Amino acid sequence: MTYRRIAVVLFGIVLAFLLGGVLDYLVATHTRDGRLAMRVVLLGSGTTMTDAQIAHAIGDDPVRVIRRASQMGDAAELSVGLIVGILVACVEKRVPGRMTAFTLAPYFFWNFWNEAFARALPPAESAFKVAKVSGINAVYLALAILVSVAVARLFSSRARLADIQQKRA
Repeated sequence: MTYRRIAVVLFGIVLAFLLGGVLDYLVATHTRDGRLAMRVVLLGSGTTMTDAQIAHAIGDDPVRVIRRASQMGDAAELSVGLIVGILVACVEKRVPGRMTAFTLAPYFFWNFWNEAFARALPPAESAFKVAKVSGINAVYLALAILVSVAVARLFSSRARLADIQQKRA
């Protein structure tokens, strides 16, 4: 790896974590379901309220609220992968897939660790949660690599065409 590629990978890793943090903050504070999910977590863990009492306090079904907020968080993870993958592809046109994988692997591993082992679960549920989260992260990484390779090929073919047209003139 050249120094330029190392710099691109390090910049991409930092960008992925920063962008992930900003998007998680936006989901948690600037969406209705994110705010309600934070309230559900606070009411459920800090008090002895039942689900019916929590539903009455927030005005919605707590399980649905948490599910919708989780789906928004998953969409934010995918967005981070796609944005960073496209930016890596814009800079590195020779091996964009490998560079995207090197760049996004720490981010998705960090998210995997936080989601899969966030709380203590029984062994069967824990195994299912690990398999589910690792599968989702693998699909997100594969999509980011696919998009980055497509963008790199799109940009490199235009650059080659421009070079060929300039040589003819």
